[in-house]
Amino acid sequence: MTISFTPALGELVRIAVKHDASSVRLRFTAVVFVHEYRYYERSGAQLQIWSDIPTAGAASDGWGARNFEGSEGQSRRSSSSSASDEMDFDQVVLSLVVNAPLKTTTRSYSFTYRILYPGGEVSWLGTASTNGEFVFRRHSRPRVGLDSGKPQMSVSFFTSFTTILSLQLNESFRRLQASLYDEPCAPLRVREKQCAAQPLSLSELGESELPTIQEEAQADAHLGKQRDRHVSG
Repeated sequence: MTISFTPALGELVRIAVKHDASSVRLRFTAVVFVHEYRYYERSGAQLQIWSDIPTAGAASDGWGARNFEGSEGQSRRSSSSSASDEMDFDQVVLSLVVNAPLKTTTRSYSFTYRILYPGGEVSWLGTASTNGEFVFRRHSRPRVGLDSGKPQMSVSFFTSFTTILSLQLNESFRRLQASLYDEPCAPLRVREKQCAAQPLSLSELGESELPTIQEEAQADAHLGKQRDRHVSG
């Protein structure tokens, strides 16, 4: 018996879905040779999908069976087949589309294939270790502002922005401190005492102040001579 399934046994199928999706359509196909399909049809056997995909109206979300549906379009025919053996090489395509529900906790669904005979006998086409699996990945919910409808800044971007701003402010403050303490006699209160303690040279005085100082020196010299005469007399 040769049956080709899509997705195959043991296959991992990854599907991206919207963050608010409530269901997803899963498609299964089976390609069977015509003579085998006719045999199962005559014997009343049914090709099935066995999965943990919930069935509408089911009391629980346990494993259950779904039947493959009739042939899809015309049967496939091999180009190398002749009239005598066309029944051996023609193929029938069976299909099934399942509208699988998605809950917020749904991460995956598993499946396998089997043949159910009228007497209840089951022929499993895979093992527990060869189950196929659909794995769902939800898109992230968009960050939208409450009032403006525009995307909000992410926490990481805001943290990076404040860190850079803090570093720039610290660097500006450091440069300001360096300029205050490196420039002598800065016109700030923090430098008043140092400026008052430094002596002034004649070159630092204005020209208008020089005659006044010379006159005061001459007057002091004259008073000193009169004092000396009074003491000697």
